Amino acid sequence: MSIASRLAALEQHAKGGGLTVVTVHGGLPDYGLNHAQAGGYSWTRDPLESEEDFAETVGRLAVANREPVLVLGGLPPPLS
Repeated sequence: MSIASRLAALEQHAKGGGLTVVTVHGGLPDYGLNHAQAGGYSWTRDPLESEEDFAETVGRLAVANREPVLVLGGLPPPLS
């Protein structure tokens, strides 16, 4: 099952208004799907974890925490 179809299934089953998933691709260089953020939550993919498993895991965590938007991408958020 592709990342897109797994995320679509999570969106369909999300409670409390659904989950909107924004996936950011590209950049120089393109690091793949290594980071995710939803509300105040932030996750980094373990190098041994597949992108598909990471996307599914963070999608479930975002839904469980009732976050309306999940952003997946390659670069981590800026350090503050």
